[in-house]
Amino acid sequence: MPENISPQELLNRFQNNERIRIIDVRTPAEFGNLHVRNAENIPLDCLDTASLASNPGKDGFLYFICQSGGRSKKACDAMSTA
Repeated sequence: MPENISPQELLNRFQNNERIRIIDVRTPAEFGNLHVRNAENIPLDCLDTASLASNPGKDGFLYFICQSGGRSKKACDAMSTA
């Protein structure tokens, strides 16, 4: 079930467990300008929900991020639907 967390909460989880899986759903150009360390860039329109669902992070979760939250919410919605 999707859960919204703050950037600070994500940072806390990352600092406590560097094996979390962070998916940045912005465009490659946006990702190239600035991104979270160890984040993977999978643009929203390229998400393979079946593949992602079978390969969550070591903590059992996937964390989707973007610039303002709109695309990461769409990614969560797509995962919930899959």
